[in-house]
Amino acid sequence: MTSLLGPYRQSVNEQVARLAEADFLTRFWAHDASLWTDDPATAEFIRGFMGWTDIVAPSLAQAPDLLAFAREVWDEGTTDVVVCGMGGSSLCSLVLAQSFGEASRVRVHVLDSTDPGTVLGLRAKLDLAKTLFIVASKSGTTVEPKAFEDYFWQESQSALGPRAGDRFVAITDPGSQMEQESSARGYRRVFLGVPEIGGRYSVLSVFGLVTAALMGIDVVAMLKTAENLGPDSGLATADHEGVVLGATLGALGVQGRDKITFFTSDRLSAFGLWAEQLIAESTGKQGKGVLPLAQEPYGAADSYSSDRVFVVLADDTPSAVEAEKMGQSLAATGAPVLFRTVADTTALGREFIAWEVATAVIGSVLRLNPFDQPNVQEAKDMAKHKLAEVQVNGAVGFGTADCTKGDVRAFGSPGSFDSLLRRFLAQHKPGDQVALLAFLTESDATTAALQGLRLSVRDGLKVATSMGYGPRYLHSTGQFHKGGPNNGLFIVLTGGDTSDTPVPGLGVGFKDLKNAQAAGDVEALRAKGRRVLHVDLGPDVLAGLKVLAETL
Repeated sequence: MTSLLGPYRQSVNEQVARLAEADFLTRFWAHDASLWTDDPATAEFIRGFMGWTDIVAPSLAQAPDLLAFAREVWDEGTTDVVVCGMGGSSLCSLVLAQSFGEASRVRVHVLDSTDPGTVLGLRAKLDLAKTLFIVASKSGTTVEPKAFEDYFWQESQSALGPRAGDRFVAITDPGSQMEQESSARGYRRVFLGVPEIGGRYSVLSVFGLVTAALMGIDVVAMLKTAENLGPDSGLATADHEGVVLGATLGALGVQGRDKITFFTSDRLSAFGLWAEQLIAESTGKQGKGVLPLAQEPYGAADSYSSDRVFVVLADDTPSAVEAEKMGQSLAATGAPVLFRTVADTTALGREFIAWEVATAVIGSVLRLNPFDQPNVQEAKDMAKHKLAEVQVNGAVGFGTADCTKGDVRAFGSPGSFDSLLRRFLAQHKPGDQVALLAFLTESDATTAALQGLRLSVRDGLKVATSMGYGPRYLHSTGQFHKGGPNNGLFIVLTGGDTSDTPVPGLGVGFKDLKNAQAAGDVEALRAKGRRVLHVDLGPDVLAGLKVLAETL
């Protein structure tokens, strides 16, 4: 790792020295919870979620079985793999699929959206007889993967009859409801995770490695790169790149540089999303935290305020050159910039563990528990309440709009649509972020329009911006939004649902499930005193986004 830290070099060096003096790494590998807390109950909880620090050796032992399973799947002509999960259980597969690209032995689809257009669009692409479904959930009860599983199980039973079970694999923790149901249904395999590993730290366990093996990635080589930063590496605290990375980001965060902005090559773009959920969900609590910003478009130096630290993730592809140039230009202004190289897909093993260790170190610097997610459940509870409304009213109610502009409706406060949006954004203060939270069908055109809005907001207000598709973000930045600093302006976007399909056993369709999650998060944010605006874009999402763009 190369760091251009300018005036922050001394404070970072001092933080690394403090960790070295405290013998941080020795205590870390020994699962010493006093690195994060003095509370006995919290310490016991932390010790129960540090299994990821020791996962490489057992994963290496499991590699031959994973590779044998992959060869079996290839030999029977499987063309597609669908990973059904949320947060850390699925984003690791997204990173691997993007980074390995066309070299993959199968096409990998990551389904982490309850949007009906997304679900039905994926269904139309698949030959169920040649598709393997991986349902990933540690608890086995998370609503989204359960909905995906039951929908595609019903579809597969209709198409394949008793052979449906051969097309399903479950990844879950021992004793979960999913383990029992998968065995009862006759799933092809049930891979069991390690209960002492939280979902966002699970990438080097079966939650990431099953997909990696099926793609044809050299799993052993990837784990070996991670082993170089593991407990048997013999590295001292000050020499461990994960510790130094975390100490750097923690020290900068304390001094107000608390927005980690990722510049990546195209092939590594999804790594930013994985890091986003890891860091945001781990550090955004107790009114503290550092906020990772993934996939924000590049801007001129004066587009960024003084709350940023920049991380450049580069490989050997042409798009990495632009990322590195951006980093160098910003370092020339005195902004702190960290440069990291990921040479190939197998090198991701080292990168994954480096960032996991770094995130734990940030938690130690900020003196918070990086292994819980206390505010995630709040949005889930609100969504359940909204789903109950469907049983009574037949649909999720967003209430009466405060203003409209064509088919676009806004829910915030009375006034014209233009004045409402402008008054909402006028609340921004230095150090704030504006988050676009899109419960929409993900597409290139929609993403481009949302990125255009990010540019308008960032360049106009000089504030950081983030963009997340729902419900994916609920399991990543959603924790930070409610538990971290109250420095966000949240614009929740809905609309565009022109099709739907039932969720088997839930009594509602995917449309109502998604809208219940959107409405639930609006209520959860407001309950935490956050500044939030809900905009329903109407049936034509792109037209609605154009209205927003014109208003800005």
